[in-house]
Amino acid sequence: MPKRDFTAESNLNLLFRTVRAVLARLRGFIFSRLGMFSVGSGPNISFGNNSRFINTKSMHLGRSVHFGICARLECYGGFAINGSPKLKIGNGSSFGDYCHIGVLDSVTIGKNVLGASGILIIDHNHGNPKMDIGTGEVSDPKSRPLISKGSIIIEDNVWIGEGVIILGGSIIGSGAIIAANSIVKGEVEKRSIYFGG
Repeated sequence: MPKRDFTAESNLNLLFRTVRAVLARLRGFIFSRLGMFSVGSGPNISFGNNSRFINTKSMHLGRSVHFGICARLECYGGFAINGSPKLKIGNGSSFGDYCHIGVLDSVTIGKNVLGASGILIIDHNHGNPKMDIGTGEVSDPKSRPLISKGSIIIEDNVWIGEGVIILGGSIIGSGAIIAANSIVKGEVEKRSIYFGG
């Protein structure tokens, strides 16, 4: 792995970067020690500032999992098709800032997945859009029930670009590359490059 060149960085910026990295690791260490995530979750996890969680006992994080600032990991209990919702992230996976993972049924992310910033991975909708629009009646969107669109599986060594949206029922094969700002709904073949919507 090539070494990073910090010669163009100011000393003050290097100090800020170091402090942020230490705090992210400390935050993850505290979360692990407090048993915040499901039994068997790995050590060396880290989260940036302002990260939020719902139903953490339904989340299994492997070793050395990293999230940038403002991560949102949400498992909505009481709605899951097969018992409780499950989020599983494999060893060495890393996501940038503003990543949002919403789980109603099941989201499984493999090992060494690299995700950029602004990624949305969500396996559900608020209501059934075809029925809501087709009836001609206007209902309050927040009163519509959450509906799973199927589990999401992201296999090992996948690279997910900036601003990608991955919807329920998607399977992304190992080694695939998802181009920035793509919308994934369905299957992406192993070791392929996917772009578009």
